[in-house]
Amino acid sequence: MRPPLPKSPATYRAQPCLVIIPRPATLTAMRVTFLGTGAGTDTPHRAGSSILLTAAGESLLLDCGPRAYDRLIMAGVSPAVISRILLSHLHPDHTLGLAEFIQAMTFPHGALPLEIHGPPGTAEFAASMVRAASLVTGMPGRGWGEPLEVPVHEIPPGDTRESGPFRIRTEQVPHAPNLVCEARRIEAGGRAAVYSGDTTAAEEIMVPLADGADLLIHECYSLAGIERWTAAFEPRRSAAIRAAFERTHAEISYVARVAREAGVRTLVLTHLNPGERAEELLDTAAAGFRGTIVIASDGLSLAV
Repeated sequence: MRPPLPKSPATYRAQPCLVIIPRPATLTAMRVTFLGTGAGTDTPHRAGSSILLTAAGESLLLDCGPRAYDRLIMAGVSPAVISRILLSHLHPDHTLGLAEFIQAMTFPHGALPLEIHGPPGTAEFAASMVRAASLVTGMPGRGWGEPLEVPVHEIPPGDTRESGPFRIRTEQVPHAPNLVCEARRIEAGGRAAVYSGDTTAAEEIMVPLADGADLLIHECYSLAGIERWTAAFEPRRSAAIRAAFERTHAEISYVARVAREAGVRTLVLTHLNPGERAEELLDTAAAGFRGTIVIASDGLSLAV
C-alpha cells in the first residue's frame, strides 16, 4: 500500500478557504482533482501540471505533466477511466507525463485508444510520445513494440465543441514564442470550470472566457516567491528566471483582477514555483477578489 501523498505547508493553509456549496440534485456536478500543481519540476510535493475533470461518469485530463500518472494512482483513480487528454500547450512541464500515461493504459489496462486534443503541433508531438511508449509496452495479448494508434485532434483557437458530457470552448492566450497556448472553458451539468493554461496578462481573452464561471483555475506567480526561489542562484541566472516569468506568466494581482471582473465563484491558484507562500498569495488575491480563493495542492479534489 502506498503512503499518503505528502502535503506542503501551503496545502494546510489553503484548507480554510475551501467552501462546500450544496448543489441542486437535478444538476450533475463536475469533480475537479488536481494531480500536479507545480511550475516545472523543482517544486517540492508538486508534480507537473495535470488536472482531472469528471462529469456524468466520464473523465478527461487537462495537461499531463511529469508524474501525473503517479499522482493519478495515488488518488485511487484508474487511468482506464480517462477517455481524453486535453493539452494546453507543448512545454515539457505540461506534457512529459504523456508517454508514461500511454504506456500504463496499454499494459496492463489494454484501454487504448484514448483521444489526445491540443493546439497546432500536437499531432507530431503526440506521435513521438506514442513511439516512446510503444518501445517498452504493448497491448495485452499482442507483441511488445507493436505500433500503437492514438487518435489526435488539433484544436484551433476559437473552437467550441461537444465532447461526451462536456462542452469545451478553446481560446488562444499569449505565453511563449513559437508555440500556441490554449485556455479552455469546460461546461457540464450546468457548471463551468475555466483553465488558463500558461499565460501572461490577457484580460481581453480571459475575462470573457471565465465570465460567470463556477471555478477559475489560473496559473500565477509573485515577485516575492521568485526572489525566495532564486535567492541562492548566481545573479544572472536569478535575473533571467524573473524576466522569463514576467514575460510569459501571470502575476497574482492580475489573476485576482481577472477573477473579479469575470465574476467567478471560486479562484484556484496553481502552477506554483518553489518560493511561493500560501499566506502571501491568499492575502494578495483577497485584496482584489472577494470570492473564495483556494491554493491548489496535489491531490486536492473539489466538487463544482
